Amino acid sequence: MKIIDVSTWQGEINFKKVKADGIDGVVIRAGYGKGNVDGRFRRYIQDAIAADIKYIGVYWFSYAYTADMARREAQYCNDVISDYKDHINLPVFFDWEYDSMDYAKKQGVTCKRSLITEMNKTFCQRVKELGYDAGYYLNLDYQNNYIDVSKLTAYKKWLAYWTSVRQNDCYLWQYSDKGRVSGISGNVDMNELIGKASDDPKPGKKKTNAEIAKEVIAGKWGNGDERERRLTEAGYDYEAIQSLVNKALASDKVYYTVKSGDTLSEIAQKYGTTVNQLASWNDIKNINLIYPGQKLRVK
Repeated sequence: MKIIDVSTWQGEINFKKVKADGIDGVVIRAGYGKGNVDGRFRRYIQDAIAADIKYIGVYWFSYAYTADMARREAQYCNDVISDYKDHINLPVFFDWEYDSMDYAKKQGVTCKRSLITEMNKTFCQRVKELGYDAGYYLNLDYQNNYIDVSKLTAYKKWLAYWTSVRQNDCYLWQYSDKGRVSGISGNVDMNELIGKASDDPKPGKKKTNAEIAKEVIAGKWGNGDERERRLTEAGYDYEAIQSLVNKALASDKVYYTVKSGDTLSEIAQKYGTTVNQLASWNDIKNINLIYPGQKLRVK
C-alpha cells in the first residue's frame, strides 16, 4: 500500500486528487516540541477524512532531551489529535532526528543511545496508554548507532531508507523523499506499508450537529465558503450546523462601552476579533469613527 507523509511544508493538498492517484494513506505531522501544532494539521486530517483516505496516521517531531519531556510530548500530541481519534488507524509515531540532537546540544545535553532509546520508548508507552497504536521513526544511521530497536519491539518501526531495494524489517518503509503525487505541488515522501494494516479501518462515529457546531465555533472548520465546502464534503448538513452556531453565538454576546481614546483596532485586539467583524456586528460605516459611551458588541 502506498502511504505519503506530509507536514505544513507541502502547502495546499487536494486529497481527492491524492486518492485518485492511487495513494492509500497518509501520515500527518500533528506538531512538534512543547505543544506546537503543525499549521496545516487540522486542515489536512479533515480533508483526508472527507476524501475517504483509507489509512491515516500522525507523527510528532520531538525536541525532547529527557524521558519526561518525551512523555509530555505524547500528551501534547494527544491534545491535538484527540478530536480525530476514531479516524486514526495507523500508529502515532515519535520522530527524533538530527535537528532534535542539535537542539539538545544547544541546551547543554548530549543524547546518547540509551537516552534516545528511552525517550522513544517513553513516548510510545504513553501513546499506547492513551489508546493509540504507537511507533517510532528512524533512518539506518539512527538504527545502527543511536537507537536500540531491540528494546522497542512492542512498537511499530518506520524506517527511512531511500533505496530501490525493498526493506522488509519494518512496519512502514519510507523509500523516497522525491515522490510526485497528483494534488500536491512539489516533492513528497513516499512510503510502503510493509506490516499488516487493518483491513477494516475504524469507521468512526459520525459526530452530532451540536458537536460539530462547537468545533465550528472553535475555528476547526474554517470560515465562509471554505467552511461550507468542508462540512458538506464531510457529509454534514451545513445549514443545520450554521443555524446552531448562530444560536450559540447569539446567546453568548458580549458588549463593551467605548471609552475616551479607544480605537476600534485596540478593542478588536483586546477581544480577539477583527475590525471588520466589529464593524459588521455594530453596523459601523466609518471604522475610524467611534465615540465615548457607544455600546459595541465585541463577541
